[in-house]
Amino acid sequence: MEQQKMALENAATHRLAVDAIGGAQSAINSAMAGYDVETVEELMDNVQDGIQDAEEIGGVLGRGLGSDDIMNDDELLAEFNEMEQDELSSTLLDVPSVPHGIPSGVAGLDLPEAPSNVPTVAAAEEDEDARVLRELEASMAM
Repeated sequence: MEQQKMALENAATHRLAVDAIGGAQSAINSAMAGYDVETVEELMDNVQDGIQDAEEIGGVLGRGLGSDDIMNDDELLAEFNEMEQDELSSTLLDVPSVPHGIPSGVAGLDLPEAPSNVPTVAAAEEDEDARVLRELEASMAM
């Protein structure tokens, strides 16, 4: 009994699968009605020709008018670097001169002399932290 039930369920499932495949086939046939391989090949050839024509037109437009000496990227980069180097050189060479000696407006002023010795900290000016550190070091040395 159980086997018959399984056989009936399998038959119903197979029937649904076959019906679905048949419906898919009908849908494909109706969608492709009026098309054959030759028509599609001709259509693809026409599209490819159109793409080639567009590329040729783009190449012609890209050349510009009366421009036979089009530069490539490397040539443009080299020219740019040369222009940049020329600009840098002219900027570096146009530095104003620096005056030497005492400026003329200051020559007559009575200015104090610059100190020639290094200032030292007096023992009385030792701060509290330094004193505590010195005492700690002394106590640890014992």
